[in-house]
Amino acid sequence: MLDTNTFDYIYGKAGLTNKVQKAVDNGKIKLFATDVQKQEIEGIKNNEERKQGIQQVVKEIRVEFIETSAAVVALDQQCEKGFLGSKVDSARIVSDEDGELLETVSKSEKVKISLPR
Repeated sequence: MLDTNTFDYIYGKAGLTNKVQKAVDNGKIKLFATDVQKQEIEGIKNNEERKQGIQQVVKEIRVEFIETSAAVVALDQQCEKGFLGSKVDSARIVSDEDGELLETVSKSEKVKISLPR
């Protein structure tokens, strides 16, 4: 699951898009993001080149956008940072099972992900 800052980092680091794309192509990783990240990218102001570059990175590394779980659903208005809340059609209500899974995962050790060189 990628955060918007990750897309910005990949975009700004020469050659990193190709490395990530290669890892995706080789089946080593599968990348996900939510409507939140999509809204934040679309909300980039005053730098159209960066915005388009990040959108291109997202396309090239084949990020799969999935529904937000346990979301704060908000109006279709953007805040200063480009995001206010998940849109109604891009969020889902979590079940008790999802809540238990989230609790289990949040207690587990962090996993380090490394990219091929």
